[in-house]
Amino acid sequence: MECSVCGPGYRSPREAMIKGPREKLMYVVSIHTDPAKADVLCTVDVDPDSSTYCQIIHKLRMLAVGDELHHSGWNICSSCHGSSRKRDTLVLPSLMSDRVYLVDTRDEKAPKIKKVLEPKEMHKYGISTPHTSHCLPTGEIMISTMGNLNGDGLGEFFCIDAETLEAKGTWTRSQDKATFGYDFWYQPYHDTLVATEWGAPRVFKRGYLSEDAKDPKIYGRSLNVYSWNERKLKQTINLGDDGIAPLEIRFLHDPLAAEGFVGCAVTSNVYRFYKAEDNSWKAEKVIQVFLGGSILSDSQVRVTHDEELNSQPSPIHVKGRRLHGAPQMLQLSLDGRRLYVTTSIFKPWDKQFYPDLFKYGSTMVKLDIDIERGGMKLDEQFLVDFGADKNDVLLAHEMRYPGGDCTSDIWLPEKH
Repeated sequence: MECSVCGPGYRSPREAMIKGPREKLMYVVSIHTDPAKADVLCTVDVDPDSSTYCQIIHKLRMLAVGDELHHSGWNICSSCHGSSRKRDTLVLPSLMSDRVYLVDTRDEKAPKIKKVLEPKEMHKYGISTPHTSHCLPTGEIMISTMGNLNGDGLGEFFCIDAETLEAKGTWTRSQDKATFGYDFWYQPYHDTLVATEWGAPRVFKRGYLSEDAKDPKIYGRSLNVYSWNERKLKQTINLGDDGIAPLEIRFLHDPLAAEGFVGCAVTSNVYRFYKAEDNSWKAEKVIQVFLGGSILSDSQVRVTHDEELNSQPSPIHVKGRRLHGAPQMLQLSLDGRRLYVTTSIFKPWDKQFYPDLFKYGSTMVKLDIDIERGGMKLDEQFLVDFGADKNDVLLAHEMRYPGGDCTSDIWLPEKH
């Protein structure tokens, strides 16, 4: 099924930036700290003209406990610009349970569950541990998966019909499989899909151990390059020990661009990947960065050498609320002027590294960006507190705008 008329999203990244409205609502995946309670999809008011600005105005509770909602995607996006179908279904894969929730967002302020794909729908194809969801220009929803049924590493993709919301099978058409899976991004113009690697689910689900990360049989270090048209794994780029756990990956939004970036969670490095003159793909380390609440001045960690700061940073407070944890998920406004940040990565790891998140809940803050002169500044009047309701102390992770955003939408070259 090809998209051929007018429809969702924007024709190009430039059109999204110029014509896209200011965001007013945001859907935030929120994991419950209480193991006896289900995870929640929070609707957050981010309209500064609203009387409920910076508040959670609706909570949609999942139907089971222990799901671990993580990433989210849409039934359709700008890669299908030209379709008559509507962007009205949010896709919520569950990292721990292998369940997939399909959420009806036609009532934007109060979404409701439309359908649930139970774990058996995924397991019948021998795959587990779903992660990233993207819509495809073929009219399908595709979710990356990270494991087999034993919890060992296996990189695959689970396909769902975007109209019937029925499982269709796996995406790859070759016996050659990636050792691990995680995130992915595609660029049909270059006949390419690039996927990343976390590790073996049975290991990372139990918590982080440094000795695990040193073992390439447990934690990934590679980018896996597929032919978009053939659906086959064509190349594996080993980043080595400086590239352990390459997670979030993005091509540049220009659909003709042949480069992008990926962040490596364990080694705190950012790599640029690009298409070489011989049409192979290569990667180079371009940034090293250290973030995290563990090195604050009142922590038990002592920094012995820092080439930039003279002392360890002090804790940050916004509207009297201390920010626990560290920056995790990011969501940029369509006009590039506001960057929203949440502080939870993965419940077992949060509990290990930032136990105060379990006590107080996580937060969402906003950075204002000067796109003319450069630079960004924390908005000290913006705070969403996911621990304010003591009956629902939540860990906020991924964020989505109802009309699409720059981490859910993929653009194709314009047709002239």
